[in-house]
Amino acid sequence: FSVAGDIVGVYESSSPSEPLATGIVSGVTQKVINIAFDESHSDALNLSSDNTYRLLKLANDVTYKRIKKALITLNQYHTGPATRIIDVLFGLSEPSSAGLAGPVEFLNPSLDDSQKEAVVFSLNQREVAIIHGPPGTGKTTTVVEIILQAVKQGLKVLCCAPSNVAVDNLVERLAAYKERILRLGHPARLLESLQHHSLDAMLARSDNSQIVADIRKDIDLTFAKIRKLPRKEEKGSFRTEIKALRKELKEREEAAMIETLKAANVILSTTTGASPDGPLKLLPDNYFDLVVIDECAQALEASCWIALLQARKCILAGDHKQLPPTIISHKAASKGLSLSLMERLIDKYGDRLVRMLTVQYRMNDSIMQWASQALYGGKLTAHSSVVHHLLNWPHASRISFEKCFFFLGHHGTQSHSNN
Repeated sequence: FSVAGDIVGVYESSSPSEPLATGIVSGVTQKVINIAFDESHSDALNLSSDNTYRLLKLANDVTYKRIKKALITLNQYHTGPATRIIDVLFGLSEPSSAGLAGPVEFLNPSLDDSQKEAVVFSLNQREVAIIHGPPGTGKTTTVVEIILQAVKQGLKVLCCAPSNVAVDNLVERLAAYKERILRLGHPARLLESLQHHSLDAMLARSDNSQIVADIRKDIDLTFAKIRKLPRKEEKGSFRTEIKALRKELKEREEAAMIETLKAANVILSTTTGASPDGPLKLLPDNYFDLVVIDECAQALEASCWIALLQARKCILAGDHKQLPPTIISHKAASKGLSLSLMERLIDKYGDRLVRMLTVQYRMNDSIMQWASQALYGGKLTAHSSVVHHLLNWPHASRISFEKCFFFLGHHGTQSHSNN
């Protein structure tokens, strides 16, 4: 467990079958391992200096359980907000357009024409829209504009991505607009600079935080009294008191959590973090109007359904010409699991569901042209700010290349040298 984010369990050396508590590693040094525990373990973690304990890394099957549960729910889904999404995504009905009430007033004045078209198209679709964003074309910028426009319309948005890094990128962009956002996920897995947007941090700043802290303090004090009592029969009344305090604690925490969740216009998480068995279970049914999945081409379709079942409309963004979902099982890949939802829908519906971003802001035109011709049908154009962009570093003037893009051959066989 050398990596922050690993799940670990604390075990008694004399009784290794069940962990006293489980948590997530939040930091590691040469002498100290910091662990953020999942919930209050006051009783279990009153460790004795007379005993020895072990810290073991645990297998994490939460993701697989959530995916399995989502697929079972999908298979049994008959009525609900996602009915139209399901029908379109499985080809049981045709995608349709809702029609906008009026022209869109863009919040980001720097959007190019292809980005504006993608925003309008996404807002106009009734069930599904796909944003195809090749490298450097401002996909995340476009997704943020869509989310902000949806909030402007009074919609509640659930925004997901397959990785914590991708989610944090969206949090950072949305935070710049001072939007009311909430990041779900364990604080140990979030960027430190964005942790004040996390559910834990929001709860700590809520009106109920002091009451909750006082109840926890009462529980700790009661446990301290129990440890000082010599006879077991004398501890009964205190255990009853602890039970009552824990009940009140749970009620207070849930009330604070519901208030915090509802206060946010945009809730962000990983695709598996959007599971309805997490904090989202406290929200009423049919709560979200829109689900946005960024980097959808890198996500397992099965994991996407965790979020998709929670709204009546979805917007998918990504680039199916880049990295596909990571599939370790060859059997699973051969049966179609390596095909992303985004790629499957593009193959089925094409331009009827897709808008492609065509202006890239990252690379010299010569570098872009190869990718544009090989992967994107020659549709990409380089923005004027980068069209002749070259390496800018202190020693660049000593190097002269006629072209900024070239191939290196690596013919031959692998060999080893003793030197």
